[in-house]
Amino acid sequence: MTALWYTRCPLPTASGLAISGGFLDAEFAADGIPVRSLRDAAQDVREQHFDHGHPALFRQGGNIPPIWARSRGADTRLIGLSWPQTFQAVISLPDRGLRTAADLADARIALPRHVHDQIDFWRAMALRGVLSAAASAGLAAEALRFVDVEVRESFLTEDRAVDGGSLFTARESARLWSTEALALVRGEVDAIYVYGPVGLQTVAFLDAVVVTDIATLDRGLQVNGSTPTALTVSGQLLDERPQDVERYVATLLRAADHAAEHPDDAFRVFAAEAGAGEEWARIAHPPDLPARLRPTLEPELVGGLQAQIDFLLRHGFIDRRVDLDAWIDPRPLAAATRLADAVAL
Repeated sequence: MTALWYTRCPLPTASGLAISGGFLDAEFAADGIPVRSLRDAAQDVREQHFDHGHPALFRQGGNIPPIWARSRGADTRLIGLSWPQTFQAVISLPDRGLRTAADLADARIALPRHVHDQIDFWRAMALRGVLSAAASAGLAAEALRFVDVEVRESFLTEDRAVDGGSLFTARESARLWSTEALALVRGEVDAIYVYGPVGLQTVAFLDAVVVTDIATLDRGLQVNGSTPTALTVSGQLLDERPQDVERYVATLLRAADHAAEHPDDAFRVFAAEAGAGEEWARIAHPPDLPARLRPTLEPELVGGLQAQIDFLLRHGFIDRRVDLDAWIDPRPLAAATRLADAVAL
C-alpha cells in the first residue's frame, strides 16, 4: 500500500515521541503501510518540508513554513496545534551595557537573512522575538535598530538526523544562530535572539546577559514560530485516505499520553532532538510539558496562530492572508480522539 510520509522540526511534539518510540511503525506495520521520513529522500524532495508539496505528507513543527505554504496555495489541512513552551530570549554580552528590555532602544540588534532558503523562518522568529521583548518595555519597533546579518548556509544540508524523524540534525540545530553569535562576539551587533535548549547552552558558552526572558512574558508575547506548533496533512491524503489520517493522529495522541506517564523518557527525546544535554532541556521547558503535547484545536491556540498569520503578513513574510477557518479541518482530530480514547478504556 502507498506509504505515509512525515516531516517534522526538532521541537517537543507528539510526532517526535511517536516516531522515536516506534508507535507509528507498530500502528501501520500489520497493514503493510510503510511510514517514512522525508529526511531520507533526495534533497529536492526534502524541500517539501517547507512547501508541503508532497501528496501524502504529515508535518508537525514550527508554524511559519505551513502558513507560508498555505498562503501560496498548498493543498494542506490544519488538523492540530500544541504549545511546547520553551526558553526564548534576547541576549547580549556583559560589556554592551544591556540589562533590561528598555535598553534595547537604539542598540544594534541582529536580524538574520538567509539567502538560500524558500522561507526565512528564522528571520521571522528573530524579528518577532525582539519585537515582543521590546513591547514588554513599551518600546515600538521604530525605537529599535536592526542590523542585517547575512547567512549563506541553508537550513537543509545533506546530513541526516539520527532518530526521531526531524529533518534537522543536531549540528544544524546548534548552528541556527551561529552567524549572529559570531557577529555579537566580534562587536558588530549588541544583541541577538535565541531559543530552546541550545539557546541556553549559548548563554552559558558566551557568559551572556539575558536581556529579556520572553518565556516569562504574557502568553501573547510568547507567540512565535514554535508556539504554537502546527500539525498539518496533505489535502489529497485526507480526501483519499481519511481513515489512515485518523489512525495516524490517534497514534500521536497515544504517544502524547505515554509521554505524560513517562516524563523522564520524554525529556530525553526532547534533548536528543535539540542536540543538547538533558539538563538544558529540563531548564528550557516547563516540567509538565510532557503532559501537554496532545494536539488540540483549543481556541487559545487557534487565536495564537491567527496572531502569527497577521504578523507574517504585516511584515512581508507572506503575500496573502491565510483564511484560518477554511484551513482548519477538525474532523481528523475528533475521530482520532475517539479512537485513542477507545484504546485507553
